[in-house]
Amino acid sequence: MFITNLIKDNQHLSFPIKVASILLGTAFISFGLYNIHQQTNITEGGILGLTLLLSHWLGLKPFMLSLILDLTFYFLAYRYMGKDFIKLSIVASISLAGFMRLWELFPPILPNLSSVPFMASILGGLFVGAGVGLVVRQGGKWWG
Repeated sequence: MFITNLIKDNQHLSFPIKVASILLGTAFISFGLYNIHQQTNITEGGILGLTLLLSHWLGLKPFMLSLILDLTFYFLAYRYMGKDFIKLSIVASISLAGFMRLWELFPPILPNLSSVPFMASILGGLFVGAGVGLVVRQGGKWWG
């Protein structure tokens, strides 16, 4: 109900503004995942957690797994949420994978916080939470 109200409040925003917000949100999410969670072996729940877990176990890149897992859920989402939801969700999935790939091209920017897992969880949660808030507020998916 809360998420539905947030989405309805943003119906007046243009598609380019929604996309820009989703891009910013997925940049935050992927930054937190790569620079904090992945470096300290902290995982998320849902699809994000499954992405990190499978990446660790199978040695596959998170950006590839993110797209594969997201696409498996689009078939169901289209039926229940409609095509506008799918459009924004595809933008979110592709941009999340793209930003994950971008961060992987560089060494981590933040210091490894493995020795302070509580701080790593809080800081990582701030990045992921802010990013998820930006994405969901625009009507995009969030399976994570």
